[in-house]
Amino acid sequence: MIVPPFHPTLGVMTDSYMGIFVPADISSRILRFIDGKIDFPILSKHELMAIFYLFGKDYGISDPDLLIAVDLAKRTVSQLDREIKTFAETASKLTTESVREIYNRRVLQLHAEGSSQSFDMSQIISRDPTILSACYVQHIAYYNQKFFFELFPQIKKDDIPLDLHIRLFRRMVLVGYNIERVNTLSFGGPLNYFYEWFKKH
Repeated sequence: MIVPPFHPTLGVMTDSYMGIFVPADISSRILRFIDGKIDFPILSKHELMAIFYLFGKDYGISDPDLLIAVDLAKRTVSQLDREIKTFAETASKLTTESVREIYNRRVLQLHAEGSSQSFDMSQIISRDPTILSACYVQHIAYYNQKFFFELFPQIKKDDIPLDLHIRLFRRMVLVGYNIERVNTLSFGGPLNYFYEWFKKH
């Protein structure tokens, strides 16, 4: 097995990314919502929704950076919790028009930032962390759902499917679901859905 080389000059925050891995078609839903083809909410009340943050995506988490990564994960959860509570206080104002306006403002920013670059803007928009985070917290707030987060620091080799060893060994993953308890998941532990999604991306 290849162990990822540590990069001492690359910060944990820089070497990380996030996404929504359940439902699997969230990217297309977001794009259709922005285009006015579907309304908010784009998920039904009883749909499972799950978000992830992968720390050390390219180089893994070295032992000296572990506490930094754990602190970043804790601050991420605190920030999401605050945003959910803020939206919950004004859930009645989470309308199709208001949410689409939030997304469109971010889309304009993305176009401005990438106007001179030949990127696929639809992919950038549908994978944008600001839009995905907003999608997650808005739906939890709108439906007044319970949620939980679980942190997996430096995932061990034996806990990773063989075909994902190179990409996930010694990485740290934070996952969050729009349900109250992990034991209500129908597909085993909280990483199983993530593993299945990660194999396809």
